[in-house]
Amino acid sequence: MNNKLYLTILLLITTSSFLFAQKEINDIEFKEKVMNNKESKLIFVDFYATWCGPCKLMNPYIELLELKYGESVIFYKMDIDKCSIDDGVINSVPTYFLIKEGKMLEIIEGIFEYDKMESLIKKYK
Repeated sequence: MNNKLYLTILLLITTSSFLFAQKEINDIEFKEKVMNNKESKLIFVDFYATWCGPCKLMNPYIELLELKYGESVIFYKMDIDKCSIDDGVINSVPTYFLIKEGKMLEIIEGIFEYDKMESLIKKYK
């Protein structure tokens, strides 16, 4: 990512992060709000850990995606150290689930290019 785009992203997030913030959910909420959700909106779940460097690196990208698509996509976060829903499912952090109408569409592990994730969101939203 070039420096100009990075600075633009940083500025947008810094000045507007209070408008959107991935909602932290727990195991029970995951079942209710994600897996049992029959709404036609795309759901983006970010599995992370507070100690995870790559997770922290990806946060600005995810915040920008939420800022850009927050009206049509629901964004959630789950701390793998505070939940059990990820046991046996998450092999590494960060991991991202794209879910719609209770169906898993994509699982993305690790660091990704902003453009790649944006194209997946556009594809499924």
